[in-house]
Amino acid sequence: MSPPLAGLACLVLAHDNAAQLRLLLESLGAAGARCLVHLDPRAAGLRRELAAAPPAGTALLAEERCRRIAWGGFAMVEATLALMREALADPGTRHLCLLSGTHLPVQPPERIAAFLFDGREHMDLRLAAAEPPERESLHRFWHPALPGREAERPLLRALNRNAWRLGRRDLARGLRGMTPMVGSQWWHMTAGCARDLLAFLDANPWYAAFFRRVRIPDEAFFQTLLGATAYAERVGEPPSWQRIDAYSPRLIGTAELAAARASGRPFARKFDLAREPAAVREALRLAAPRRPAAPSALPDGLAPLGPEPRPEPGEILALLVTRDEALRLPAALRHLRRLGVDRALVVDNRSGDATREIAARHPWVHLFDAPGSYAASNFGVDWTNALLDRYARGHWVLVVDADELLVFPGSDEAGLRPLCEHLDALGSEALRTLLLDCFPAEPLRAVRFAPGDDLLAAAPWFEPPALRREPAPHFPWEQEYGGLRERLFFPEADPRRPGRLIHQKLFNLGWRLPPLRRAAWFRALAPRRSPNLTKVPLVRWREGARLISSTHMLAPMAMAADQPSGVLLHFKYLQDFHARAEDAVARGAHFDGSREYRRYLEALRADPDFRLHSERSLRFAGPDQLVALGLMRDSEGWRAARGAHRARHAEARAGV
Repeated sequence: MSPPLAGLACLVLAHDNAAQLRLLLESLGAAGARCLVHLDPRAAGLRRELAAAPPAGTALLAEERCRRIAWGGFAMVEATLALMREALADPGTRHLCLLSGTHLPVQPPERIAAFLFDGREHMDLRLAAAEPPERESLHRFWHPALPGREAERPLLRALNRNAWRLGRRDLARGLRGMTPMVGSQWWHMTAGCARDLLAFLDANPWYAAFFRRVRIPDEAFFQTLLGATAYAERVGEPPSWQRIDAYSPRLIGTAELAAARASGRPFARKFDLAREPAAVREALRLAAPRRPAAPSALPDGLAPLGPEPRPEPGEILALLVTRDEALRLPAALRHLRRLGVDRALVVDNRSGDATREIAARHPWVHLFDAPGSYAASNFGVDWTNALLDRYARGHWVLVVDADELLVFPGSDEAGLRPLCEHLDALGSEALRTLLLDCFPAEPLRAVRFAPGDDLLAAAPWFEPPALRREPAPHFPWEQEYGGLRERLFFPEADPRRPGRLIHQKLFNLGWRLPPLRRAAWFRALAPRRSPNLTKVPLVRWREGARLISSTHMLAPMAMAADQPSGVLLHFKYLQDFHARAEDAVARGAHFDGSREYRRYLEALRADPDFRLHSERSLRFAGPDQLVALGLMRDSEGWRAARGAHRARHAEARAGV
């Protein structure tokens, strides 16, 4: 298994304190990060010391590429850009994090990875006009300033305080429409974002020229640039904790270290080994890799029916939570096996049909009894998290329902194993998918599907959805809505409808008032959404991983910007649809009092010959069709990986 911080390039700006800098580099290198260090040319002794015995994973930026840095000067930006280009020259770099030599990690590597590798950029990003006046607000953009610490140089302070006499710059013209943004200079970017920003700078030299005359440009250059891109829509909190006194970070002692740790952020500054050695030692202790916690007892009477699973290293697992799934389970298990699943965990919640007997026929399937309430188990999430923590750490696991079949680019020629190997190579821990409803051409009550039949043969049609993405509070940070179920069962959820638009605006106005925001009755008035179509069913399970809302939302996982995505073909609509909807409503066992299933029953009662097929329908023709329709994404890297897989397979057959 790769180390937790593999793929992370830490860009370190340093100029002194060799002992403490070495502690930072050794800590990060031991966790798999690559550290690239910019040393001020005046720190010749520090360069000689590090070059003589560099910590593992550390490389020093060539001396001719380093800049003499003054506080608040543009050389800080130039040094950062040089480190970014050096990091991106390595194709293995997937994340970049800017640090100083006075930073230290304050979380263990697994938590650092969970924070940074969640598919977002992490940056302090604030409108310059919203800055407190004492931080100079837009003044830093309006007036040119000489670099240096004004608190120590009265003449410099006088010159900069009178810069306004030279006239105010026209920001709209100088920034060509960009909004001035500011924030702490310490950030994290995905490699894709960093490459796009550098490409913009190469094509637009005016941008750097403008910031050469900005005061403290390192706190505005990258913020303004990223704020003008689509990446600004997915920005997480910055990776570095610090407490500012006037213009400088407060020295971290043991008391401040507790606050830094409690923030959840991976790094903190400013540490000083000479003045606060106890805080440095404690930070390194906190950042040491943790021993995996022992698995806890299974909840709510959850227990294996037969021998417990003993997965071998490298096995790919699947997990299904079931209730009365005898109709679809044979096809679901057959599809999992064809994809390359080595071992399946089937959780059964009080089935009254042959679900358990079907699962027990397969030696690679492990059956678990879940006698408790499905709703009380957070709709199966608590059972799933407990079983995966106990059996799946270090394994790729596919969490699906019995009516879902996973497809992904090339899944008809390469299974899960080469896909998981490719995701491992990217440093990714998850595969995002879209839930796509499949249905038959005839009325649902006329379907004659039997256990063991082919689901795609019985329900081969789908309706290409008109999708929209909305922000979400948990990973993967955006959710997709729209499609067939919204059109037929939840038309009021379409935000283009005037009534919905007015409802949303009125609710947003009320949400601004804290008393209303805290009131349960007001939150219940929020405009309802249609069913969520985003799922993340394939994950590399590890300590700290957990589902939050089924596989719709999870604790943060690493996801590479250039990885493929998939589709879950959803076979809810067979002849038992009416009976299952009635059961769900009677038990109230699904989200929001089975609201979704109540809508289904209304449609079925209004039209006993209800069907979903229409002139909008397309017949499923394989993964390439879904890629062409934009419903899932292929990538150059994955095409090359499965091409190599085909070649190895052909060689093996030729050898036989």
